[in-house]
Amino acid sequence: MKRAMTALLPIILTTLVSNSALAQGVPLLGNLPASGHQLCGKTIRLQLVKTSDEMMILGIKNKQSNEMDLFMSSLPFTVSDTYARFIPVKFDQLSKTFIATHDDELDVIWGAALDDKNTLGYKLALGNFTYSCSAPEAWPNDKANHLYGETPTDAHAASENVAAEKNAKTTKTVKPRG
Repeated sequence: MKRAMTALLPIILTTLVSNSALAQGVPLLGNLPASGHQLCGKTIRLQLVKTSDEMMILGIKNKQSNEMDLFMSSLPFTVSDTYARFIPVKFDQLSKTFIATHDDELDVIWGAALDDKNTLGYKLALGNFTYSCSAPEAWPNDKANHLYGETPTDAHAASENVAAEKNAKTTKTVKPRG
């Protein structure tokens, strides 16, 4: 029984994380919710997540298929100022692993280096073209609001109550004489 629970725990946790991520609009990279995103060039949106074994996964929207293509770093990302070559991968639902697709024509390099002002500058190289990237931004975490905040219907009801109170204050009450 203990072995069964140990085997089920990663599946349950992945499902919980995935469901909360989907509710927040965070894209999934395989079975992992993106931890961050960044803009490269003017229109290239990168989704980022680091695996438990320090490999970086990039998600880039394919302009032809409109699908999110995944790429995995060829080396672990243990320091923030490094560049790595990324290989195309597919996520295998059965084994729950990323599998290389071996497309040698896709040459993707991404990473960061310190500039002369000691700040990290991110770059994405797609073949012979290099794009400057913004700093990675974390996806917002709305867990606290989801647990304790108002639902959209609560907020709508509250605004109706405020409007009703304002209308009630502006009407004049006439008392009968007697």
